[in-house]
Amino acid sequence: MKTLLLGIAMLTAAITACAQNNFSLKGMVPATFNGQKAYVALAGRNGAKLDSAVINKGSFKIKGITLPKEGNSSKLPFMARFFVGEGKQIACDFVLEDNTLTLTCEETPERIHAYVGGSKINDEKTAMTKDLDAVLVQLHKLQAERRAGELTNERKAEWEKEWSALDKKYDEIEQNYMMKNADNYLGYYYLQFRYYRLDLEKVKECFAKWSPEYKESNVGKKLSNWIERQELTKIGCPFTDFTMKNPEGKDVKISDYAG
Repeated sequence: MKTLLLGIAMLTAAITACAQNNFSLKGMVPATFNGQKAYVALAGRNGAKLDSAVINKGSFKIKGITLPKEGNSSKLPFMARFFVGEGKQIACDFVLEDNTLTLTCEETPERIHAYVGGSKINDEKTAMTKDLDAVLVQLHKLQAERRAGELTNERKAEWEKEWSALDKKYDEIEQNYMMKNADNYLGYYYLQFRYYRLDLEKVKECFAKWSPEYKESNVGKKLSNWIERQELTKIGCPFTDFTMKNPEGKDVKISDYAG
């Protein structure tokens, strides 16, 4: 009997330990979603569901989430996704952290926009998302114009310029927020997916602000190695000469083709 009680106590402690965090997410969604479930899942198209709550009178609350045992999401913070219904009629990514967060919705003719706030990182994430959404609205209008029919040569040239300008603006917004938040999880998360689109000096500047924990992570080590390789091969650096055989079997060196 004592063994059984001890086993139950250990199991209870293990379950409690998994859920011991102060994360909570509450919010309001349109009442048309009453009775449906609001989910928190790992970020990504097929991210595993972590927890859920039934929407009642347009309100929901998810608290004390159980984290995965392994992987990048085994400890806070990490990028997660909120969505309602299996069809994900309402959805947004946010940073799941040890904090009390609030979700708000803004309805537009196109869709329902959802944003999570209540902490410095998520407030920054929301500000970035809203700035990016404003650009996406303009890009979608250009896409609709292109699909609607043939453009004159004059309009096509204007269209290309407008698209390029908006595309550049989108990248700049993302980069500005990433640099601004280089010393927290938001900067860490976006740099690992956007570094190849940035100037090397910007990558180095952002990476330098990472915490030792992030620099020592697998992502940090890979990025550090990438920076070292880029430094060795950037314009103006001497190349490492080597010899190999050409199709005729003759030894040739890279330096043979210098200049």
